Amino acid sequence: MGNWANLLPDILLLILKKLISSCEDFTGSVVFGEVCTSWRSIYIQGKDLIKQLPPQVIWLMLAEEEDTNKRGFFSLAKGNTRYLQLPEAQGKFCFSFPQGWLITAGEDFGLNLLHLLSRVQFQLPNLRTVPESALENTSFPMVINRALLTANPSLTSDFKVIIVFDSDRLAFAKLGDNAWTVIKETHSFSDVTCYEGNIYGLNWRGYIWVCDIEGSEPKATILFRIQVERFVPHIERAYLVESSGKLLAVLRIGVEAMFESGVIRTYEGTEIYAYGTTQFLVFELNISNRSWTRLESLENRALFVGHNSSISVNAWSICGCKANSIYFTDDTEDFYVIENGAYGLYSDLTERGGGRDMGVWNMVDGSIEPLFNPPSYCRVAPPLWVFPNFP
Repeated sequence: MGNWANLLPDILLLILKKLISSCEDFTGSVVFGEVCTSWRSIYIQGKDLIKQLPPQVIWLMLAEEEDTNKRGFFSLAKGNTRYLQLPEAQGKFCFSFPQGWLITAGEDFGLNLLHLLSRVQFQLPNLRTVPESALENTSFPMVINRALLTANPSLTSDFKVIIVFDSDRLAFAKLGDNAWTVIKETHSFSDVTCYEGNIYGLNWRGYIWVCDIEGSEPKATILFRIQVERFVPHIERAYLVESSGKLLAVLRIGVEAMFESGVIRTYEGTEIYAYGTTQFLVFELNISNRSWTRLESLENRALFVGHNSSISVNAWSICGCKANSIYFTDDTEDFYVIENGAYGLYSDLTERGGGRDMGVWNMVDGSIEPLFNPPSYCRVAPPLWVFPNFP
């Protein structure tokens, strides 16, 4: 490194600040800490700075590549890809949160919280601590379907992790717990989120639940139902997201294969050997009067869904982000994790794993633009959104 290693600490800290706050590349701040001992020391000192910065970037963490612990990060703003060593996530399923945190899930059902920038890790209870009967339909990499943090672990240790697993059951744990607590009710949860101090769940049939995890007997209580059948006969995925102070239910509509007389068909009867998103439906939920309204526009907002806690952003303030759009990644595990040929019905698209069903859906005209090319496939860890500095 020559004289670069001997730069004054104040100058190094200034360089680190520029890297962290840059709209172009948050991975640069991590690489900064890997240069040499003196730079690593400044990087460690700057961890609190990383936590306090306002949101600047959204990245697509690409699928894991074979025989490497590096992961690619595609920039929406620049359209380029940078690589970062991430051995903590190698060979593991990942789920991301808006605060720069990931859940990593291993083949042994071990779960960890990992922060992308600081590389801090917290061990969570192994999923095998839930009753064995509740894991009947769970196998790697389909360890968890959805997840939620009740608070930012960078700012407090008083938080809970809530997961949806197996046949869409709900469990939670706090830091230091040795086991997961399972909510007895089985309502086929599709997603959970925090809104105005409460935890709400959404299931595949449009039912909205409120979840109480503070009492001695955690439970979920039904509130009301969105009558989705009047709009579409099939929902591929369903998400809950807070947007500008409102709670939204986002229904992902698509082509999903069905087994009929040994032949894969869509719900429209057309033969197909794959799957894919065709549109989204967005509903604003009114919890107080238990009603819902379909939205025709997101105005200046954009939504991000996939293997991440669903998030809404002001598109005009985010580099490379399009307003009135929904950005989606592939999270239809039912298809791409099944061994090719298990039913004699799967094509090469599903054999390579998840990653083909990604795009940007325009809420104005219903069009879908490609998100990333060439495709990034992986059965265990397909692409997902990461939000390094979101609150």
